[in-house]
Amino acid sequence: INKVYYKENNADKDMAYFMQQIGQVYLKRQNMSKTLEYYSRSLKVSEEMKHAGRIASAITNLGSVHGLMKDYSTALEYDFKALRMMKQLGQKVGISECYLNIGMVYLDLAGNSNKITTTNFVSGNKNNWLQNAKIYCDSAIAIDKEINHLEGLQWDFKLRTDILKQIGDYK
Repeated sequence: INKVYYKENNADKDMAYFMQQIGQVYLKRQNMSKTLEYYSRSLKVSEEMKHAGRIASAITNLGSVHGLMKDYSTALEYDFKALRMMKQLGQKVGISECYLNIGMVYLDLAGNSNKITTTNFVSGNKNNWLQNAKIYCDSAIAIDKEINHLEGLQWDFKLRTDILKQIGDYK
């Protein structure tokens, strides 16, 4: 990607978008270091443009990748930062995605509780993490129902099923 071309044609917003897209390709290939590199580039370009929506989106993506890498503390740090931004922007789909990401991190924490060392951002125990996962998942469901975001509901209900399975509530 020729950054000079994009600068000359005032297309920085496209550059940020393309960086995210390249990051997603690397994510599908499970190359996490390259994924983080391109999501970080997207964040940097978005910050240079002062485009709050793109910044929040890039931060959301970075949180997701750190969650997949089991870097729970960093994931939650990014996720809560993105959530605050999405709320300020009034982006309901983005808010729902942040709730879903946070719920997934807490569920993963609960599933790996015997391997987790407590940090400043990640403290608690399996039951606390499961309850947090349920709370954030339910919040995502509420928003996605409100705005009729069917794709989001699909992910929300999958997470809810996984949470209830961990809790042992098969009803």
